[in-house]
Amino acid sequence: MTNDDLTQPAVTYPPMDPTAAAVELGVPLSERLQPNLRDFRPKRFVSLQEAKSRGWSWCFPGDVCRYAHVAARRTANTRICSDCERVKAGEEPIYGKSRAQQFYPEERIARKDPSTGIVTAAPALAALVSPPKAPEPSKKEQDFLAALDELRDFDAAAKRAGMTRGQVEARASVDPIFRKALEDLCGRRDIAWTRAPAPEAFAWSPAIEGQLVKRFIDTGLIEQARQELALSASDYQEHLSASPEFSAAIARAMPLARATLRERAEASANSGNDRLLKLLLDEIADDDRFITLPNGQRVPRPVNPQAAREELAKILAEARKKLARQTALESIALAKGAAPKPESPFEKPRNGDLTA
Repeated sequence: MTNDDLTQPAVTYPPMDPTAAAVELGVPLSERLQPNLRDFRPKRFVSLQEAKSRGWSWCFPGDVCRYAHVAARRTANTRICSDCERVKAGEEPIYGKSRAQQFYPEERIARKDPSTGIVTAAPALAALVSPPKAPEPSKKEQDFLAALDELRDFDAAAKRAGMTRGQVEARASVDPIFRKALEDLCGRRDIAWTRAPAPEAFAWSPAIEGQLVKRFIDTGLIEQARQELALSASDYQEHLSASPEFSAAIARAMPLARATLRERAEASANSGNDRLLKLLLDEIADDDRFITLPNGQRVPRPVNPQAAREELAKILAEARKKLARQTALESIALAKGAAPKPESPFEKPRNGDLTA
């Protein structure tokens, strides 16, 4: 960590999406879903404050370690240099050194051979060594590529490598090295880099029909029975229209399901929950308006003129009784010299009923 980092005022960096950060820095994501500054060099410097604010394990302040590496540093311990770690692990350093980021051989001073005592003079200027080899996909990405080459199946290879298709595609979208290797392999081996085919359409069977009818009777609700068997509404309605036998079975189960729903509604109402009771009343009212044919189709109930007249006469009789009762109450109130009390809170007394 440089002295500038100690003297700079504290800066707050807002949270940043890992994928967006990787794209901005020009590096892929690590296995911890952070910008991989250890194995790839970013496009810009990343200060220690920024790395700490955004929870990254590595920063790139641009200072020089004791071995002249200008490389990334661990956020938890800035003494640890990424190129030093790579050298200890037998890997090539990927960042530059000091002296304008040129790579020099280690032997740059005169050495004395202990066996002969001869001093070997160092060259005036050591020749530049070759730069490190081009970055390669990570170990996990190489495992996936090997599995894909062997299995020739995208999802199976991702599963063997301990990844998902989404993780592989996310890495390929931000890591040009891995994407190029993946595209080269798919091109050479003629592997389709597409989504897996959609699962086969749902197939009805007599066993599934029997289970649905049974759960309909047990629950009282066809929607709950469908959800328990993971059946969509479209599949149910299509099969109900296409299969007369299935429609007849549902129609036969309707009274039993209604009895179950009535029991559940009463039990819920006693516990203070009237939701099922309201649903039951709505279905009963719906049954009064519609009838179910033998093929399962519901049609409006035909109107019986005689029954309609009787129902109308019953309604008129109730209205006359109510009007007579209201008139009697008004007469008694006028006789006592007080305004009559309305029978309903929505009925207001007339002006003539008011007394001084």
